[in-house]
Amino acid sequence: MNKKITDFGVGASSIIMIFVVLCLTTFSLLSFSSARSSLRLANKSKEYYTAFGDAEFKANQTLSKIDDKLAKAQTNFDYGSEVSGLSSIDGVKVKFNGNNYNVSYSVPVLKDTYLNIELSVPANPSTYRYNLVKWNTSPTEKEFDDGDNICDGTF
Repeated sequence: MNKKITDFGVGASSIIMIFVVLCLTTFSLLSFSSARSSLRLANKSKEYYTAFGDAEFKANQTLSKIDDKLAKAQTNFDYGSEVSGLSSIDGVKVKFNGNNYNVSYSVPVLKDTYLNIELSVPANPSTYRYNLVKWNTSPTEKEFDDGDNICDGTF
């Protein structure tokens, strides 16, 4: 009985080796590209969170100045003018709406992102100095909205 032995030979093994090398090269390039994009994302995140931390620190410093002035205003006879005088703090806007004072300010985070803070201060000395209404980020510096509400939540 003659058995026929098939031999792949040198040519087939060379082709398989070239294919394996090409696969390994492709996977290594994909891995390198993924690692590089992850590094870029990590650097952007680090930049944003560092800038946000700095902005939050500045916002808290401004809030501390407001709180100090409100503490002094509660013992003063001319409470309204003291509260209106909060606008002397850099970047702080004060608006009286009849029931209370709306105090707002914005701190830049990055090129086109702002940390917006809004407080509600009672019109008369009270047990609390202010109520924190908003503390959020937005792509623009927010001003007081004098317009009508588009939707008041009722149907």
